[in-house]
Amino acid sequence: MIEVAPPDRMGPVSIGMSVDAAEAALRAHGAVRVGEQDGLRRGVAYYASGLSLHVHTGTGGLVNAVEAFRPINPDVLSLNGIDLFSTPAHEVESVLRGFTEVEIEERGCMLIAPDLLLSLWRPYVAESSDDRDGYYFESALVANPGYYD
Repeated sequence: MIEVAPPDRMGPVSIGMSVDAAEAALRAHGAVRVGEQDGLRRGVAYYASGLSLHVHTGTGGLVNAVEAFRPINPDVLSLNGIDLFSTPAHEVESVLRGFTEVEIEERGCMLIAPDLLLSLWRPYVAESSDDRDGYYFESALVANPGYYD
């Protein structure tokens, strides 16, 4: 399970840490592949479930964002007790609206919680849980202030 604690952290990776420290934290957290091994770029980690975390770096090689991508097999990306990848997107939106401002963009595909520096994305909006790709969020990103500037 990966705990999301925006705007400071996703799983074991904190905004502002070095990419080396982030990779070490991901290895210690149970990632099965991290960094440049097997031809992967720095700051990418894969878990047995298929969940992947991508560490984005800015000035000086410090982490300025962490992005998670939904796994094939069950795994949990949790924010305040809600699983961001296995809870329907409209329910995630409702829960978030209970404690923070929420903006919806890209015709409903992107949810942004600006005060948390959190964004969630899906490729399109589906009406039925049978259409997993559009009914649930597919990626989540926690970033430092100014990441999108």
